[in-house]
Amino acid sequence: MQKISNLFNLLVKKGSNKQYGGENVTQLEHAIQCAELAEKNNKSEKFITACLFHDIGHLFDDDLESMENNEDGYHENVGSKYLKDTFSHEVVEIIKGHVDAKRYLTFIDQEYFQTLSKASQISLKIQGGAFDKQHADEFISKPFMQASVELRKLDDLAKIEGKKIPNIEYFRKFVEKSLI
Repeated sequence: MQKISNLFNLLVKKGSNKQYGGENVTQLEHAIQCAELAEKNNKSEKFITACLFHDIGHLFDDDLESMENNEDGYHENVGSKYLKDTFSHEVVEIIKGHVDAKRYLTFIDQEYFQTLSKASQISLKIQGGAFDKQHADEFISKPFMQASVELRKLDDLAKIEGKKIPNIEYFRKFVEKSLI
């Protein structure tokens, strides 16, 4: 399917030569590691698809420029808006919630911040820092936000430099099942 090929090409072309924030992996390596972790945890096709594309908003020039200037480019909104006419509402909402999931986890777990990479700690501050109780309660009560929290936890683990990863085409079967 052409839509999927276009998305894969975007991830490969722009994501294979762009470092993921200040991490030691590329955007492409991070995306594949995250999706691979989801599959190994027996998650649904939609969840695996959300993991693969959760940071695609970083691959648009406006967001890349914002990252370089230590500004929040709202990549979760850029990406979810770009994908909303292609994937199910569930996929889009999980992606849209993954940044707020970091803010949520930082509020509910006092030790979570220390588990974040240095780059994620910096981006958390740029993204608004930890939620307060009211925002945390509002966030987690929305549909699909528990899944966003699960994605966020895998996101934190998907930053292993030099890890052998499958070709992006391996994930086509999951992505195809997540189309509208």
